[in-house]
Amino acid sequence: MNSIKVLIVEDELLIAEVIKIYLKERGHSVVGIAISYKEALQLIIDTKPDVVLLDVRLYGEKSGIDVASHLRESGKRIPYIIVSSQYDSNIIEDAMRAGAAGYITKPISKETLWSTIELAVLRLHDAIINDKFIDVKVSQGVHRIHIKDILYIKSDHVYVEIFCLNSKLLCRYSLREILAKIDLPSFVQCHRSYIINTNKIQKYSFKKIWINDHIIPVSDKYKSNLN
Repeated sequence: MNSIKVLIVEDELLIAEVIKIYLKERGHSVVGIAISYKEALQLIIDTKPDVVLLDVRLYGEKSGIDVASHLRESGKRIPYIIVSSQYDSNIIEDAMRAGAAGYITKPISKETLWSTIELAVLRLHDAIINDKFIDVKVSQGVHRIHIKDILYIKSDHVYVEIFCLNSKLLCRYSLREILAKIDLPSFVQCHRSYIINTNKIQKYSFKKIWINDHIIPVSDKYKSNLN
C-alpha cells in the first residue's frame, strides 16, 4: 500500500512517539503531533493528512470527539480514528455519531493500528471513486462518465478513446488533460499511449497488463508508475 500521511492527536507524547515508530515501520509517515484541540485544527490545515488519529482526552477543555465533530461539520473528507485508554460504550457511541472510521484501545497493537488506518483510507478512496464523475466533450455534446466505470484510456493522435465496461467514447483530449480531469491515484499512465484504472487489473507481467481481457502494453519509461 502507498504511504499514508497520519496526524497524531495525543497529549501523552511518549504514546505518540510509540505510534510514530509503529507507523514508520509500516512505511507510513507522521506529518505532525498535536496535544490540543487548537493545535489539531491548525495542523489539519497545514499538513493535509490522509487520516487523523484522535485520542479522546486532550490537553485543554475540548476532546478528540470535538476534533472529530469539527471535521465532520467542516465537510473535509479526512477519515479519523478514535483512540481511548478503555473500551467504553458511551465513547464508542459518541465516536460513531461524530463519523469516526474506527476505534482503537490502548495499549495499541501495531497490527491493529496498521489495519485500522489502511482500511479507513481504502474505504474513503472507494467512496470517492463511486461518487466521482467527469464530463467530457464528444461530437454529440457533453457526456458524463462515472470514474468507477472506466477500464482504460488509449491515445489516438489528437483524440483519446475512453474504454468502459460496455461502451467506448472518442473525445478530443490529450492523455495529460484527461488524467488531470480524473485526478485519482488509481489512474496511472503505463505507456505513452495508455492510461489504466489499476483497480481493474486482472493480471500483469513486466510488459503487459490485462484488463477485461484487453492486453495493454507497459513501457520501461512508465513502469515505475505501477509500483
